[in-house]
Amino acid sequence: MTKKLFLTMTLLATAATMFVACGDKDDDNEPEVVDLGLPSGTLWTKTNLGAKNAWDFGDYFAWGETQPKTDYSWENYKHCDGTDTSLTKYCYNAICGKNGFTDIVGDFDMVEGLTTLESADDAATAVLGADYSMPTEADWRELRSQCYWEWTWNYEGHNVAGYMVFKAKSDSEKGILEYSAPETPALNITDPHIFLPAGGVRNGLDFRGYIPKPNGDYDHPVGYYWTSSIRVRSLRLETDSIQIEYGLWPDKNALLFEIPFNEWSITEYRIAISCTRSSGCSVRPVKRP
Repeated sequence: MTKKLFLTMTLLATAATMFVACGDKDDDNEPEVVDLGLPSGTLWTKTNLGAKNAWDFGDYFAWGETQPKTDYSWENYKHCDGTDTSLTKYCYNAICGKNGFTDIVGDFDMVEGLTTLESADDAATAVLGADYSMPTEADWRELRSQCYWEWTWNYEGHNVAGYMVFKAKSDSEKGILEYSAPETPALNITDPHIFLPAGGVRNGLDFRGYIPKPNGDYDHPVGYYWTSSIRVRSLRLETDSIQIEYGLWPDKNALLFEIPFNEWSITEYRIAISCTRSSGCSVRPVKRP
């Protein structure tokens, strides 16, 4: 009788463990989200993926990979065979695909195929569950146009630079970007907002957290945030301080939301800091309504 009772209890404990492991994500892993009043209803998480606090950089991910690592290079990139001309997924140029592989056809806005990360390759979905994903290009553009952005060198006293993105209180505040903090801020730190730290980028084994000047010196901090969209467009220069970065190698890259955190045009620095899919960049998850 005692043996049967012990066996029954063991089986029940094992089943409970399997249920937790195979069921929905652990509630302890549920991130805090912020309602910024966006037309789409999209909620943005308060922290970067892998970060504990709003001012933490969090983990870095190559585009289409779901685990952080130490070496961000083509040699160990998941969706290629060791080089930038051997892509095995999300490829629209046969020159960059392994043995001429492509799974996307077309160019610019007229494309068909895998132009957005599948959920299995979405870092936010893999870590947080099906309710979360990496933001699309449209999500970033909405955030840029519908919120009030204000730069800080020292977020909440933690000596971390970046942009505070506030829920706009009026239409006149939407799309405003304040690089030099005004004497009388329009919004207060207690107002609904997210903070996007300038977390830099990882290439290979190296980390770069500041923008290099043409003379070799380093200046303002920089941040790169992945979108879930592939890059299928040619180089396009823009003048916004915050923009979608289309970069110099459209065949090998994905879309980045580049935050150079500066008051001058970024076009003169673009060649030195462009990232490829294999680079390690930040991820800020979103939750759909």
